[in-house]
Amino acid sequence: MQSYLQKQAYCDKLISADPPRNLAAIVVIPAFNEAELSKSIDSVLNCEPVNGVVEIIPILNLPQSSAPDIVDFHEQQYALISKLAEAHRFNSIRIHAVPPVVLPDKLAGVGLARKIGMDEAVRRFEFLYKNGIIINFDADCTCHRNYLSELIAYMDQQMLYQAVSIGFEHRWDSLGDLQKEAIQLYELHLRAYIGWQKYYGYPYAFQTLGSCFAVRSKAYQEQGGMNRRKAGEDFYFLHKYSIHGTLGELNMPLVYPSGRISHRVPFGTGKAVYDILHTATPYKTYNPEAIRSFIQYMSEVRNSYDQFRQGLSFHAIESSESMKLYLDQNEFKDALGLALQNSSGEFSFANRISKWFEPFRLMKYLHFARERGFPDVDVHDSAQHLLRSHGVNKLDLSRATETLLGQIRQASF
Repeated sequence: MQSYLQKQAYCDKLISADPPRNLAAIVVIPAFNEAELSKSIDSVLNCEPVNGVVEIIPILNLPQSSAPDIVDFHEQQYALISKLAEAHRFNSIRIHAVPPVVLPDKLAGVGLARKIGMDEAVRRFEFLYKNGIIINFDADCTCHRNYLSELIAYMDQQMLYQAVSIGFEHRWDSLGDLQKEAIQLYELHLRAYIGWQKYYGYPYAFQTLGSCFAVRSKAYQEQGGMNRRKAGEDFYFLHKYSIHGTLGELNMPLVYPSGRISHRVPFGTGKAVYDILHTATPYKTYNPEAIRSFIQYMSEVRNSYDQFRQGLSFHAIESSESMKLYLDQNEFKDALGLALQNSSGEFSFANRISKWFEPFRLMKYLHFARERGFPDVDVHDSAQHLLRSHGVNKLDLSRATETLLGQIRQASF
């Protein structure tokens, strides 16, 4: 696998010290101007020990055009991390101090910072000829004391899965009432969105938070490593595994992301919290009927191999008008023809055509459909409807966001 590092690594080796022979996992933490980084590192350092050594690699990174105060801040953090690394040098959970990485303005962002850290983890595992676990965490998160032990045990037991999405609960204990409700609304949206996908049988229904996933080193390399996107890098990366059936799910809430406001990226938690706080209208989420329309059509297509071979038109399968228009505008006819041409039977066809209905296409369809008969709905209404659909009996029909969120978490959607 050395060819991956030779062809695709962004930079050279960052850590001079050889890895310990019993290295089990590496936690990568990208950090740009992160005031809470030390809290996040301490949270991981205080985890229960595991069988083997776990290393933490914070990747301090900043754009080339950063102001002097930002540069100084990162140098100070590097000095603090260096002291911390020395203090934990012989512990089972250790930390490496890497000097701040200055990135070209056009490339600087969480995707590249995450990639640099994950590639360094690959180097260390390759030195040992090990297929170790690369864990992604964020500098505004804390974790459960059993975070490492539960995650490593899961990966050891679930050998089919090459990557895993880890359970989470946003923190709001230190937030004001308005910001607290905003992060609760956003998490309710995340859970309702994936919950409806699971309810309708979508095979790629996974949460994709950058702070909440892990991947095996060799699988990471086989899929070309982390992308350099400045936002959404986690979504695109994890769904490389979901569409191949190798993404697992550890539902236990082990990671506690921050509910802070942020303007760094055009979407995601921080942006959503800001928008909720500055919008007078009720917070809305995708229409469950639009989700159903997409997944139901996908299911019908998967099961129509023989009919398509006999000349059935994809237009003949029952679907919403918005779905039909979306299929036409996105050249589904050509994709269907290729799938039929390159499939040896029903199973291979179903597997091949399913990938056309991948998660990014679902999201694009939902944006398309909201103007064509499936407007977004109030997030409370969606959550209540989802709970009823799953037969949750003790349903509190109040508008209390925290109550609904607690119920939907308990139902493991």
